[in-house]
Amino acid sequence: MKLTLSGDHLNSTYADESGRVLYKVHTTSTLPGGSTTVTKLLPDDIPRREDESGSGCRGDRFAHFARVDWKSYHIFAHGEEIATKKLFRREGWKRHRVFVGEDGKEYKWVLGPRHSELQLNDGSRTQVAKFHQRNILGIFGEKKSAVLEIFPAGETMIDAIMLTFVYVETARRREK
Repeated sequence: MKLTLSGDHLNSTYADESGRVLYKVHTTSTLPGGSTTVTKLLPDDIPRREDESGSGCRGDRFAHFARVDWKSYHIFAHGEEIATKKLFRREGWKRHRVFVGEDGKEYKWVLGPRHSELQLNDGSRTQVAKFHQRNILGIFGEKKSAVLEIFPAGETMIDAIMLTFVYVETARRREK
């Protein structure tokens, strides 16, 4: 699965191959006091509220999914507040970020100079997701939008990938 970004990773929509927007990310600022909010597409089988059903509103609906607070470095998701220091363990000259998924397995975001890549942290280096930067100039190839590629090993954990990606890609860019 490939999620194409409409802009920067912190202010963008993330659309699948068919063009349907699955996530929206909005950031006020990454400075202390700012935050990033992630909303997620609601499934079609969730009933609409009464005030929506009578108004002819038939478009896609989004709900709050997560928020990153850039002052406290906490992530708010699933009704919980998680300090990023507790969610992630630093590894490899303290650059890479390791976390435990809902399946109990360890995953590692490898923060390279031009991209981030999520791998299973079991020695196999199985690719789970990879961020491809956009190429807006077209000097070294055709112009391309940024893409968050999710491999088969990550298709059951897309929410966790999105939640952690927003934070680690920001960290990667700060630590260049």
